[in-house]
Amino acid sequence: MSIEKVKYKSTKLDGRYAGYRFFSHYVTAVFPRGMVQTHMSITEFNKIRDWCLTTWGPSCELYDYEYLKQVKSIHPVQDYNVNEYWSYYVKDSVRRIYLTSKAKIWFDLTWM
Repeated sequence: MSIEKVKYKSTKLDGRYAGYRFFSHYVTAVFPRGMVQTHMSITEFNKIRDWCLTTWGPSCELYDYEYLKQVKSIHPVQDYNVNEYWSYYVKDSVRRIYLTSKAKIWFDLTWM
């Protein structure tokens, strides 16, 4: 019996999703049936988030990102952790990495 690998699923964003004004996709880990997901989802999410951090530098949580982008359009704010390539979202058991179209291509080449 072989162990199935964790797969990654990307979802194209449109007006139904938070972050659609700044990002084109979000990525989540998809687990094979019967696999324990709690610690695995945290581990896989952290692997992707660490990779994004190493690849494009720091970012911030999605709702902070959207707020800072909105405030910046009204008056200047420091661009601290408002990364142009990625952001993340964590709430309860939901963990997502939000990517721009350019970042999504790089993600696919590395992880898919």
